Amino acid sequence: DSKKGYGYVVEKADTTKGWTFPVPSESHSFGYPQEIAHFIDCILRKKKPLTDGLYGYKILNIVETMYKSAKTKKLEEVIIS
Repeated sequence: DSKKGYGYVVEKADTTKGWTFPVPSESHSFGYPQEIAHFIDCILRKKKPLTDGLYGYKILNIVETMYKSAKTKKLEEVIIS
């Protein structure tokens, strides 16, 4: 936990003590405006998106399996159907 008085800087920081360097424009640096622009462009121009729902499903499945493995402390097979 952070000490009282310190605010949110970024989702993942290298350290919780000492100097931290905030991202100048976090939402822009992490690509959110670009994601939204790409999404709108795909809708308006009927373009195929760089990633689709199936890709997101596969990634989510991998992440959930990682959490399960951490909880059980065992290797877990990633099953993607």
